[in-house]
Amino acid sequence: MGSVKTARVATGCLAVLFLSNLTADHADAQLRIDRVRVVIVPDPNFENFFDLVLDDGFKVEGDFFNPALCDFITIYDVEGFVLYGTNNQPDNWAVNLAPNNVGPNPAPDPPPFFDDPNIGNITWRWLGDDLVGPMMLGQFSIQTIIDAPQAAFKYGTQSTDANGDKVAFYGIAYVPEPSTLALASLGLTGLYLIRRQRRRLAA
Repeated sequence: MGSVKTARVATGCLAVLFLSNLTADHADAQLRIDRVRVVIVPDPNFENFFDLVLDDGFKVEGDFFNPALCDFITIYDVEGFVLYGTNNQPDNWAVNLAPNNVGPNPAPDPPPFFDDPNIGNITWRWLGDDLVGPMMLGQFSIQTIIDAPQAAFKYGTQSTDANGDKVAFYGIAYVPEPSTLALASLGLTGLYLIRRQRRRLAA
């Protein structure tokens, strides 16, 4: 059995209007969230989307008959998530919704502030054939009922390196603030007005 390596990085993944995403240095990353966004829906009131990426030199291993051997991602402290029927994931990923803070952690355990025992966690395990990076693994989502969208999601992943060793990675994916999106929209409008004014002056 391979040894376990660990990387703990505050990634700061930020999605901006679907057009671009601002990411920190992922040199130590393996299996990670590349982008997160939140959409308002009628009932429940928010849907949270996560794009999962596998970096070069790593793979995710699966075992349909023994989920305990599968590589996975656990998202910690998802406030107000709906327990049944609102999660979506690509094929061959199995979800475990843990309202009582039960679920797997990459080894070693996450930093203490990552996992509040009073808030539930969500885990997705890979059950299919081995996947080798680099590749986009797809989009995952879960709906929540809370007063305001969650600002950031703490997560831990387990993947496998080229030597067959299990590798733990801890990161934080940040959701863009509404004010940030509003300023971006105003900035684009301002650029349009400036260009229009210049065209008039040139005419």
